[in-house]
Amino acid sequence: MPTRMTVRGGGLLTSSRGWRSGASSTVASERADFSAREGWSLARHLAMGREMMRDRWSKRHLVRWFAIPLLILVGIGLARAQTETGQIVGVVMDPNGAVIPGATVTVRSVVTGAERRTTTDQMGNYVVTNLLPAVYEVTVEAPGFAPAKRRVQVTVGSRVALDFTLEVGRPVEEIEVVAEAGTLVNTETQTIAQVIDSRKIVELPTLTRNPYALVVTAGNISPADPTGRGVGVAINGQRAAGTNVLLDGAANNDEFVAAVGQSIPLDAVQEFSVITNNFTAEYGRASAGIVNVATKSGTNEFHGTVYEFNRVSAAASNSFQNNANGIEKPVFTRNQFGYSIGGPVKKDKLFFFQSTEWIRVRSAATRFVLVPTEQFIGAAAPATRNFFQRYGTLKPGLVRLATITRQDLIAAGADPCAPGSVCDRTLGPTFPIFYRVSYNRPSNSGGGDPQNTTDLIGRVDWNISERTQFYARYALEKGELFKGVVSDSPYQGFDTGQETTNNSLLLSLTHTWSPRLITQSKLVYNRLNTVQPLAEQPSSPTLFFRTVTTRFLGTLAALPGYLPFNPGSGIPFGGPQNYAQAYQDVSYVAGGHQFRFGGSYVYIQDNRTFGAYQNPSATLGATIQQAMENFLRGELRQFASAIDPQGKFPCRNPAQPDPTCIVTLPVRQPNFSRSNRYHEFAVYFQDSWRTTRRLTLNLGMRWEYFGVQHNKDPRLDSNYYDGGGGNIFQRIRNGDVAIVPLSPIRGLWKKDWNNFAPRLGFAWDLFGDGKTSLRGGYGIGYERNFGNVTFNVIQNPPNYAVIALIAGVDVPSIPIPTDVAGPLAGTTGTKALPPVSLRNVDANIRTAFAHLWSLTFEREVVRNLVFALEYSGSKGVDLYSLENPNRAGAGNVYLGDPCQVGNPLSCNTRLRQTQYTFLNRRGNNAFSNHNALNVRVTGNNVGGSGLTFVANYTWGHTIDNLSSTFSESANNFNLGLLDPFDPRLDRGNADFDVRHRFVISGIWDIPFARNAQGVARRVLHGWTIAPIFSASTGTPFTVFDCTNAFFEVCPRMFATGPVPRTGPDNPPADPTTPGTFTYLNLAGRFDSSYVHPITGTSEFGPYPASMTGRNLFRGPGSWVLDVGIYKTTAITERFSLQFRAELYNAFNHANAFVLGSEADVSSTETIRTQKDGRRNVQFAVKLIF
Repeated sequence: MPTRMTVRGGGLLTSSRGWRSGASSTVASERADFSAREGWSLARHLAMGREMMRDRWSKRHLVRWFAIPLLILVGIGLARAQTETGQIVGVVMDPNGAVIPGATVTVRSVVTGAERRTTTDQMGNYVVTNLLPAVYEVTVEAPGFAPAKRRVQVTVGSRVALDFTLEVGRPVEEIEVVAEAGTLVNTETQTIAQVIDSRKIVELPTLTRNPYALVVTAGNISPADPTGRGVGVAINGQRAAGTNVLLDGAANNDEFVAAVGQSIPLDAVQEFSVITNNFTAEYGRASAGIVNVATKSGTNEFHGTVYEFNRVSAAASNSFQNNANGIEKPVFTRNQFGYSIGGPVKKDKLFFFQSTEWIRVRSAATRFVLVPTEQFIGAAAPATRNFFQRYGTLKPGLVRLATITRQDLIAAGADPCAPGSVCDRTLGPTFPIFYRVSYNRPSNSGGGDPQNTTDLIGRVDWNISERTQFYARYALEKGELFKGVVSDSPYQGFDTGQETTNNSLLLSLTHTWSPRLITQSKLVYNRLNTVQPLAEQPSSPTLFFRTVTTRFLGTLAALPGYLPFNPGSGIPFGGPQNYAQAYQDVSYVAGGHQFRFGGSYVYIQDNRTFGAYQNPSATLGATIQQAMENFLRGELRQFASAIDPQGKFPCRNPAQPDPTCIVTLPVRQPNFSRSNRYHEFAVYFQDSWRTTRRLTLNLGMRWEYFGVQHNKDPRLDSNYYDGGGGNIFQRIRNGDVAIVPLSPIRGLWKKDWNNFAPRLGFAWDLFGDGKTSLRGGYGIGYERNFGNVTFNVIQNPPNYAVIALIAGVDVPSIPIPTDVAGPLAGTTGTKALPPVSLRNVDANIRTAFAHLWSLTFEREVVRNLVFALEYSGSKGVDLYSLENPNRAGAGNVYLGDPCQVGNPLSCNTRLRQTQYTFLNRRGNNAFSNHNALNVRVTGNNVGGSGLTFVANYTWGHTIDNLSSTFSESANNFNLGLLDPFDPRLDRGNADFDVRHRFVISGIWDIPFARNAQGVARRVLHGWTIAPIFSASTGTPFTVFDCTNAFFEVCPRMFATGPVPRTGPDNPPADPTTPGTFTYLNLAGRFDSSYVHPITGTSEFGPYPASMTGRNLFRGPGSWVLDVGIYKTTAITERFSLQFRAELYNAFNHANAFVLGSEADVSSTETIRTQKDGRRNVQFAVKLIF
């Protein structure tokens, strides 16, 4: 199902639009919590005609045609192959412990009958690789010994140890079943992972039937990441964007936004693993973790499901916020229905699997906002009134809830007017400034985003021979999000939606050349296409109070324009991303060594349209008081708009423009489309060396190269390149913009060839019985920079220009415009091109990476009950950052430009003094450090109780200086670092730092009436309870002080003494806004007097020691219980019927969250929280066969 993501424009400042699940109606920009994507989509049946069976090609020809050419890629490619398959390794011994060489080991899939054979070497070792996830029967035979059989489950990407002791002369009549997924002690690798098997996937409650929602059941993850990238969680203390998502062993990422690419229906997932640390060398493109999904295949028996999941508002409770505001429960309906079927085309030979799912959601939610009153607009200057007359028609059906006066704001410690200002003289205490209104919008009110979506997937598996296996998989996702889902506004004509069409095709061939040599070849093509068009209104300026999401008294404020709650974001957006991959993997066994090496090549062609500043950003002020003053004056503090510079660069001397910087009116908007290409490679080598029966060493090395972005026409690529000089300040001043063919390096940035990643680890079977292990390791993982970060160089001249002006610095004043051209508006004549902003990638940027280390103790306490103690650590190095070093005043502070000291209107020169304003630089100024201890207990039908569960308790601490490239938390008041030249100044708790987190998930087949007969059995037997409970301490936040932030940067609060860092568990209600609470009162605890002695502003350091730390404060904790209750009744031997009731937030508990975008003591002395949450109930019926 389509998932929405607001794309960053790389603007003056950014804020987050977090992702939400159907269980919450909380304002996304405040919680910034990714929740389960509303079921992205899938696949289509891949027909396999009988002609394939009759093909005259021999099996030998097929193997040569497919596999041999791909072997060439070993020397040139980026390897992720074999990651969806597992291995069985072991030692065969006699009753005295002596090894048995030459024993025959046969591994047979229980579900498809596919067989693989090998023999033990001189040390009694055997290895069988490239096994698709399934249950396998392993038979060992040797002359003079009785054969032995055992069954074992191989999970995605696993390495299962299975040793045999053969008895002399006594035949084995029973098959021993070893522990199932999750309860085998890992004695082979250093990897820390949790497997979500097929039973957990279909039985654990998932509100949107999205398999990625179950990632939160793992340990050492944080669901508080504010970006929605990756799978929506931070893993091992690294950013969510550093997670690599795999589907059937191939990369499945939307590389523009670093999120899941192609999603598939829940019933089509065989299983997946969440690797949280120390992955081996075959895994790449990840500094955080790996989420490795395997799809279902057909078997020798027909199996499938037919289902309908229904969620309606009548069964749900109203939200906390709606109740607090006297709003009736919104109406929604969600129907998610489909089927899955798989089975044999020819037994033991050819199999198929196909699943289709439809999602239909009709839903509305209530938005509470503040809009200016008629009196406030009428008191303003003509420019303001003209803007509202053009764009400010309110939607019909708005409900007026209250009128907010100046006195209301003063009573809350947030006087909107500076003493003696126009605002102060115009607005008396009872002057009505805002209406608090509500309106319904197509939105997630408990049923998910309103949409029509169809998903389908198909897969064919072919056992060509005992030596050769082939499978093909195709997936399709096609959906529509209704207008108002992506963006909504209280003003007419600005509601927008989204259309999605995603395709994924994969072909895989595995061939056993000998018992020692196995290869796997894979070809993959993904085409991801999401489009977010404009609505009825044409391109128009969006008016903002500030460059962050703005609230008054806890309620969002909205002004006319697109994306009114998301400064720094932009639409229209969309276009196909074509992602071609070719993988080759080789496994070779020699003695105690199992060598794996391989590689692949990835080609990305991203045909993208992105209207960054197509709808200009018109910002009233840096502070609330400045914004209110400018509203009345009809003036802006900042203005940014995209125009076609007609091949020109801004004037070096605006007082004396020359023809090289003069544009002809009317100016038009630029070409917003680009076709960017990437060529990416890597190779890896891994040796799993069983030095003794009990000790395995894993020695690996990986090399990766991520291609430099380049447009089809290189003349459309341009960047800012630093010049010469003795320090960074001079080099920035002496730099210039050049198109790539004329640049000093002939590229947007230099190629980084030095991405070597060692992967070292050990696994020690302490007692040699496979029940106790000590494992540890060290590695390096590299993070690919996602496309939205670097795509934005599109905004550079001479083919595109963003006029980015600050009043009083770049121009004397900026009237509020109604024309998208702003100061270049006009129909005839010429005008000089004013200064423009730049999106700059540091020409010396390096690939971000993380050091990873871990140590794990694991013990099977009793059969099928495993205890693990897992220590994990990571250190992020050269993480991607984005900030503006060319700030107003930087030239005076760092290079001594003369000015009237202490006067912001005089001391405002930039490092680059002419032509360019903001230089939003993508670089490597960020870092992180993480340490965590996770206690995991896993049980699988312990003691025959029918109870399967996984419990994780994690203590962790993540420190960084920037938690996302785009500063995406709503609590980030600045773009990037406070001081670009002192990265350690922002060292503090990460935005997603959660100190304590506990999560337990389980499935309990209640062992009641299992021996009953007749009606009693049908009624009392077959009940299942499946809960997920999670609880965590709160996330951190920063308190800013924008009092003297004259231009764009706000320092943190300056404390006058000790300050409380957390509020009470039950804070008092805020008297001004329903559903809002006073969490912290900071009155009298801060001093706003600091200004830099040169600039007269607070935007430059060195700052006094009293400045509070980044993310020093911490919000309230949260907990939630989801539970499923199921009754499964056998209809016949093959068919059963399951009735399901799933309760989400079963106790209807409302969790509190800090309103981070208010945390500025220049406008309020209190930190507020809001509560929200509701109970949601989903009913389902499923036919299983």
